[in-house]
Amino acid sequence: MSIAKPLLDYAKSLKPQKGFTQSFSAFKRLMKYHRRYCWFIVAIVILALVRSILFSLEPLYTTFIIINVIGPPSNTSLLWGYLSIIVLAAIGYAISNFVLTLVHGVMSQYIVRDIRTEYYRSLQGKSFSFYDSVAVGDLTSRATVDLRMVDMFLRTWLGTVLNAVFFTIIIIVIIYPISPIMTLISMATMPLIFYFTTRLWVDTMPLFRKMQLIIGRLSSYIQQNIVGMKTVRIFRREKDVVDGFKEVENIYVNTAITAGKIQSIYMPLGPAILTLGIALVYVYAGYSISIP
Repeated sequence: MSIAKPLLDYAKSLKPQKGFTQSFSAFKRLMKYHRRYCWFIVAIVILALVRSILFSLEPLYTTFIIINVIGPPSNTSLLWGYLSIIVLAAIGYAISNFVLTLVHGVMSQYIVRDIRTEYYRSLQGKSFSFYDSVAVGDLTSRATVDLRMVDMFLRTWLGTVLNAVFFTIIIIVIIYPISPIMTLISMATMPLIFYFTTRLWVDTMPLFRKMQLIIGRLSSYIQQNIVGMKTVRIFRREKDVVDGFKEVENIYVNTAITAGKIQSIYMPLGPAILTLGIALVYVYAGYSISIP
């Protein structure tokens, strides 16, 4: 019997459930930590709004150049004023994006610090039987690998959501007075983008969770074998240890490949559908111009 059989059985038994219930529950728990940093959230909202407005100025004033400068009738005296606004907007966008990323990162580090502190405090109060039933690698993985994933999420999620909301509102405000039909065409693809992005999240998060759990047990397995290396070598079980590690590693790699296949399907769909919406706007606009 392989030395790693308990670890193999554990890895094969992992079947994280898909769905919004577990993800939403974890999200609600994270929101509890955000309440402590309201001023950071206010700053992120303001910076995200400023960034969205500055980003929208470049295509807006490019339109003004096409209409008012190139014409007809042409008016080249307006060109340098429009170009100056575009350059200043680009500089302002870069600065606001930098500050937003910095504030987001600082808030993320504070939240991760609070989570890690509460986690360590919770471990201090656990019973002896708890430590008999839980692998050390799992506990270590939760304080390192899992929190690293949480940090990556916290660094981007709020800015991404606000960016999508503000951009959508600004685009509607700018485009709708020009052409309500083109506005509807450009927005028609948004539900599909949201659907496929959600599917990507729901399908891959359980796989990533399984990978984290396997890594936790692998860490414990490696620690135990390093501590007991003399015993392993006395009984000449080095090959069994290595073979067991390879078998568990294969499960981990196959899980990662499965997650990669899902990402390769859904991740390109968002930009592709967005490009399709832009192409439909061009087709409609060209058709409208060609017909008197």
